[in-house]
Amino acid sequence: MLHPLTLTMLTLPSFLFAVGVVIIRATHSTLPPVGLSFWRWGLGALILALAMTPAYARDIRAVLRHSRYYAEMGFYMTTGSTLAAAGLTFTQASNGSLVNASQPALVALFAWILTGTRLTPRQAAGTLVAALGILTIVSRADLDVLEGLHFNIGDLLIICGMVFHALYAVKLARLPRELPFGVNLSAILLCGVVALLPFYVAESYLYMTVPSDPMSLGILCYLGTLGSLIPVLMWSKVVPMVGPNRASVFINLMPVFGASLAVVFLDERLYVYHFAGAALIFCGIALVLMRSK
Repeated sequence: MLHPLTLTMLTLPSFLFAVGVVIIRATHSTLPPVGLSFWRWGLGALILALAMTPAYARDIRAVLRHSRYYAEMGFYMTTGSTLAAAGLTFTQASNGSLVNASQPALVALFAWILTGTRLTPRQAAGTLVAALGILTIVSRADLDVLEGLHFNIGDLLIICGMVFHALYAVKLARLPRELPFGVNLSAILLCGVVALLPFYVAESYLYMTVPSDPMSLGILCYLGTLGSLIPVLMWSKVVPMVGPNRASVFINLMPVFGASLAVVFLDERLYVYHFAGAALIFCGIALVLMRSK
């Protein structure tokens, strides 16, 4: 099994991302998706870049040498989050949770295509069990509910966003080793924000501008720190340590955290199917983490 600190760094990002999803869904009518992504990642990039200023001054030549990699990774990260935010304006939470079950499979697929890394039989079984747990929660353990789910453009956007997140996870192993981790991540975020800039300007002119009221600013500050920078720091640090296939199964914890948040903040109730689905997800994670003798 993994070290408790490593488990925390794999689990906490799923919780923080789940909080972010709830917030984005609740504010989708007032905060446009591209503007939201631009400012949440822009704030995180600014904070991290300021903290890494001495390292930048010392290693600027090495940073420029790896600029192509940073631009690629920044594009994956910010594009994936923007597509997911856009998808949440069109789809229901139940559909979004169901679509989320495809992310570990996408990571495994790209890990196999790009690096030749394959799932072990135990990891494959764990991934399937965890996905079954999500299906149990979303369907309320009723097959008729699954038959009644209708997928729309929002679900397609979220799937596309997961493709970019999967590529990001797989290629984290190529982070330049000669540079500090904070420099690598801040360079990725800065490149991602630059890639979003023209789309943000276009959205502001053609669709909606980001409001500047205190509530919106507070939401953006939260998303830029606890909702983005902190979980991405932990996720980006731990994925190369444990491998993308083992790390990605922890994304399946998001529906569990989402249901818990709904109980606390929306006064919803927990049912037997919530516990059954959560048990399957935890069993799946345990299977993925177990190493064959």
